[in-house]
Amino acid sequence: MVLREGLSQPASEGLTIHLIGTPCHASAPEQGRNPAFVIAHLIERVEAIAKRPYATLVFCTVVNVVVGTKDFGISAGEGELSVTLRAEDERDMQGIEQELRQYAEDLADRDGFQVDFEIHDYFPETRNHTKNLQKVREAAKKTGHPVIEMPDLWHASEDFGYYLKAMPGAIFYIGTGENYPPLHTEHYDFNDAILKTARDMFLALI
Repeated sequence: MVLREGLSQPASEGLTIHLIGTPCHASAPEQGRNPAFVIAHLIERVEAIAKRPYATLVFCTVVNVVVGTKDFGISAGEGELSVTLRAEDERDMQGIEQELRQYAEDLADRDGFQVDFEIHDYFPETRNHTKNLQKVREAAKKTGHPVIEMPDLWHASEDFGYYLKAMPGAIFYIGTGENYPPLHTEHYDFNDAILKTARDMFLALI
């Protein structure tokens, strides 16, 4: 069983910035409003945010960029940028979101674009309660499973954090083996053998 006191996984959210300008013929780009350069400025701001020194873990990652279509006679009139924001402290994440929103609005006002925003896949931080972690340790001892204290955060976010905001609890992780392919890779296949481990742990907790 892998455990961590306090904060186990950070908060995260997806932010999409959508810009609408005016398409035109590629031979007369001055007749339209192409959002490509505004998006380029936004990407530069994302890079600057990601490189800042922070007291705790903060990530700002570009995950998707779309500008126009692959029609060489048309200058794009619409585009969007999607980023994933991730932070130990939810306030840091919210501050970065507001900074990017404000910068996008300033650029849109300056260059004559419509801009709107959408939040995707918001996950709060996952913060364990000490009393409940102790119950997990006792269950692991009862079932004969070793406990590994996780020194650092697991960087992925987790919807279990919603439960821990509503009531005391704890998340724990079941190891699949030191050389097992990691999640979200082409060679990963769920290890069915650990189902018995999970069953034994939950029965002990009950």
